[in-house]
Amino acid sequence: MSFKRAIGFGLAFFASTARCQQISELDRGRAKDMLPTVSDEVRKHYDDPQLHGLDWDAKLAKAKQQTNEAESFNMAMSHVAAMLDTLDDLSSPPALSASSGFNTSRTREPVE
Repeated sequence: MSFKRAIGFGLAFFASTARCQQISELDRGRAKDMLPTVSDEVRKHYDDPQLHGLDWDAKLAKAKQQTNEAESFNMAMSHVAAMLDTLDDLSSPPALSASSGFNTSRTREPVE
């Protein structure tokens, strides 16, 4: 299972346990605590150390702001997921990572 997919499953678990009502301070705190952890794990384990040239600090700051403004826990988790989605990959296993020369773009063009 790829790193991004594992993070996604974790986010789905937390999102499925939350109510779709107004976000509690406890749930907002959970989401806010999750952001730096997810960000650090991406920096440590993502197959492209340059993160596809993204300004990851800006992505993290935007997700923090959006999480602070979220009206539900599900919305807060969707902002965390959106931050991960900016990596714009297929959640490929390491053998098919961008650094291996395989096409991992979302266009799904055949690799020659």
